[in-house]
Amino acid sequence: MAYTFVDLKWPQGKDNMGGLIGDLYYCPVDDIDEASLPTLDADGITLTGNFVCKSTKKFIQIYHTRGTGKLDDNSVGERDGMSRENICEFFFPGSEKEVEAFKRAAQNTPGVVICKDVDGNFRVLGAVALGDPAVVSLAMPAYMQSASGTTGAASADRRGTTFQFKSEAPHAALFYSGTIPLTEAV
Repeated sequence: MAYTFVDLKWPQGKDNMGGLIGDLYYCPVDDIDEASLPTLDADGITLTGNFVCKSTKKFIQIYHTRGTGKLDDNSVGERDGMSRENICEFFFPGSEKEVEAFKRAAQNTPGVVICKDVDGNFRVLGAVALGDPAVVSLAMPAYMQSASGTTGAASADRRGTTFQFKSEAPHAALFYSGTIPLTEAV
């Protein structure tokens, strides 16, 4: 992929708060219509268009406790073979049956995870831009890396589950400018 290098400057006084805001969204790869995937914008890091789910399928909404959500992208690999490891981590309070059922169902299910950074950008794990020219694919989905739950020991302890979803890609989690299908497709 051809890239024109530009200066990377930081303007004085620019906000730089960390974390994720709002809900996260999850959908198994098998529930997404691969023939209707968003396309890659000319910048090589933004998905344009919308994810479309198969009939009766949709993304689910997942609440997370503010101050616990983050998106990491780490360099992995050797020289001339570098790629990215993207990890989305967040805490969901409580230990209700619905949470435990989700953990069991998602633990071995390839999926797509969408989260929102504090600048209002949606970021996607599980959809990748592969090849040159790059084509959007679900061939390298996100997987639940861990879902560590606790009831806590004392009444003041945190009770709930810390989730980690991980995906590998040749890039950081892509930006997404489309809508998230939260109602079942017809």
